[in-house]
Amino acid sequence: MHVVTNASTQTSPGNNAAATVTATCPAGEAATGGGGAVSNQGPTPVELYASIPVGNNAWAANAQQVAAGSNVWTLTVYVVCSR
Repeated sequence: MHVVTNASTQTSPGNNAAATVTATCPAGEAATGGGGAVSNQGPTPVELYASIPVGNNAWAANAQQVAAGSNVWTLTVYVVCSR
């Protein structure tokens, strides 16, 4: 087993800025679990509102900034892959 990550950084978000990120296992491997995390938040809250499997080989997460502000934040998604 190993972990694959993918990230998206929101550098100039506004009110209700949202991000969806997907991490995908290499060909021939299956997703056995996963998750998402929001980091680098400033004073404006950002919520992780979904973390779900996508098919048999990927994991996706969604996050949204819930108020006006100029935070720079990153949504990172992890998928655990196995052959």
